[in-house]
Amino acid sequence: MKLALKVLVVVLMALAILVPLAMIRGVVHDRKAYRAEAVQAIARSEAGAQGIAGPVLVVPWTEIVEVEEKDMRGDVVRTVRRDGDSGEWVFFAQDATFTAQLAPYTRRLGLHEVRMYALTGSLHARFDVQVPADVDPALPRRIGQPWLGYAIADVRGLRAAPRLRLDGGDIALQQGQGHRGQPGVHVRLPAPRAGTSLAFDAVLDVELAGAEAFAFAPLATHNRVVVESSWPHPQFNGAFLPRERSISASGFRGEWEVSALATNAQAQYR
Repeated sequence: MKLALKVLVVVLMALAILVPLAMIRGVVHDRKAYRAEAVQAIARSEAGAQGIAGPVLVVPWTEIVEVEEKDMRGDVVRTVRRDGDSGEWVFFAQDATFTAQLAPYTRRLGLHEVRMYALTGSLHARFDVQVPADVDPALPRRIGQPWLGYAIADVRGLRAAPRLRLDGGDIALQQGQGHRGQPGVHVRLPAPRAGTSLAFDAVLDVELAGAEAFAFAPLATHNRVVVESSWPHPQFNGAFLPRERSISASGFRGEWEVSALATNAQAQYR
């Protein structure tokens, strides 16, 4: 009888502990859900988590084929040229260096504060690529206007018109990445000839607002990223941690160097 009473007391004590724990767990879950809703609400009205990828150079082409036209007896009347298969050559920069300053600020919705930032950055990329020569010089491909595109996760965060310079000269940007209907900015370039090279420096200056996180996709052959901020509590995630970093009460600085040999970012993009 005494043993049964002891077991009952233990069970009651366990229940007395588990019930408050379950209530606390429910409160924590609700607060996380409310905060996630606050982040989404602010992201809808200002900007969400940001990311930049690129630049990527895309050159469209169309094959030219000869087709024989025959009459009703099967005799060849004439030979005409028509469009055949079409496709795109995708080129990545040899070198890309992205430097940015992140200025943190907060947005409040109800009881919740959402960490935001204003990014001021510059992305310098170097291209030196070779356009393939025609397989049959008698039937040259028709090469269209290439586009140089930059992907931006949430273009609503653009605080001012981005500035693009090609070999030092300003060139007007257009909406959209120009490729696959993704958000971003792009510019059209003059159509090259088959077998020629395309070599130029591209510098994109951008001011961008974002929430909670920022990501950079290392698409170039060699990528260098340097980010500085007055925010003293950074969290470094992603596939690559910074090669060098310093964190203090006055802020942080992180520096990444990533080779295309160490990532499948180019393969994923293709």
